[in-house]
Amino acid sequence: MSIQQRLVSQFGHPRGPLGWVAGRIMSKRTSNVDRTLATIDLLDLSPTAGVLELGHGPGVGLERALAVVVDGSVVGLEQSTTMRSMAARRNRDAERSGRLTLVTADAQSPPPDIGQFDAIFSSNVWQFWSDPIETLRRWQAHLTPGGTMAVTFRPPHPKADEAEALGAGERIVDHLPQAGYHDVRLERIQIGDVPAVCGIGVAAP
Repeated sequence: MSIQQRLVSQFGHPRGPLGWVAGRIMSKRTSNVDRTLATIDLLDLSPTAGVLELGHGPGVGLERALAVVVDGSVVGLEQSTTMRSMAARRNRDAERSGRLTLVTADAQSPPPDIGQFDAIFSSNVWQFWSDPIETLRRWQAHLTPGGTMAVTFRPPHPKADEAEALGAGERIVDHLPQAGYHDVRLERIQIGDVPAVCGIGVAAP
């Protein structure tokens, strides 16, 4: 396997020195940052909300959520200890003050004691779940009644096009009602020539 192939493989589960390189790319690449920040904006969070990011990567989304949720709490869940370290470094003061909690776990198996949230979001994580519908169903138990789930995806490879992005969006908004969410909608986030798509669903009241 070439170094380039090894680096690409790191984006699913970054680890070691190449994982740090992948994390730096994720934190600097405009398309990655824009889709995550736009997802948080779509959630229209209140300053007192409780928010969870699934697969937080280097912590860019956590940083934005913390800037909005000034009197609430933010939790980041990530299976990669490399990404946890990067996110902790980026958001050091918030973690020290208790406004941010970082949890090392696989998003497909929610820790039973992780609590409940007003909003849960993810950005380019959904595609790694072996059973997206079941994963979304499990997380609904950790949303407050009427809480919001947002799942964002943008094809990461250079040959991606609009049709591929919109096709993924259709699958996401098909998964959400099967997982028990209602008032499901699809939002389009235009980023260059290829949009990101964000499926949003509301937990049962």
